[in-house]
Amino acid sequence: MKITFLGVWMVPVDGDTVSFVLELDSGEKILVDSGVNTVRNLVNANIDPCSITHLVITHSHGDHIAGLPVYLFYRYKYAPLVNKKAPSLLKVISTQDTWEAVKAYINIPYPNLTNNPNIIIEEYVREGGCLKISEHYMMNCFITNHNPITFGFKIINTFSKKSIVYSADTAICKYVFDMAEDTDCLIHDVVADSKFPMLGKAGHSLCNDVGELSNNSRVKMLVPVHRLPIYKGENDKYKEELSNAFHGKLFIPMDGDVIEI
Repeated sequence: MKITFLGVWMVPVDGDTVSFVLELDSGEKILVDSGVNTVRNLVNANIDPCSITHLVITHSHGDHIAGLPVYLFYRYKYAPLVNKKAPSLLKVISTQDTWEAVKAYINIPYPNLTNNPNIIIEEYVREGGCLKISEHYMMNCFITNHNPITFGFKIINTFSKKSIVYSADTAICKYVFDMAEDTDCLIHDVVADSKFPMLGKAGHSLCNDVGELSNNSRVKMLVPVHRLPIYKGENDKYKEELSNAFHGKLFIPMDGDVIEI
């Protein structure tokens, strides 16, 4: 599995908000949420925006859906006209409440855009739901500790048993770390270090807690995202707190970084 981080931040001050692409060896490309500049970031990463096969929308907060109207306009209006790209099927993975809210948001600037028959949702996410992505890849979904309703997921190769867990936005949630036991990679909301305890009480997670619980769950690689933009220039305190608590491999990504699992 290949992960391309389109954005890793909480707010787009000098970089984009959290969004990434999971590329599976079976050919699927899964766009997880949509930062402010999704189309530009995909193009800069040499990923054709029209090649995305699945769209995951974890929840309806603006930093996770801001780029969707332009992304879908590009895919279903611009690319067919200018680039002669035939419209292709896009499978949406989301909860019913989130998808209804997102459709209303998209249809403000582009009325009826979400009525395109190539945009489908086969089954709404539910607590403990399991979705088949391809022959050897399954996605297990779980509701996190965040408002509005938000879900994370574990995607696993049923043949090799390699797995990736994404927490989405969440305060510390035991179920995330239960799902992350022995996982190859945990991508987790780690908004700040211990100087910002108020954020730990507002639906997000802090370095010390995530590091300790990831260590207890024997996570092989921890990837913290949804960071405050103050850490772009100086992340020593952030990295120190995570490293002191977590003894596995720590990878702190920047926009555009790529890793393979």
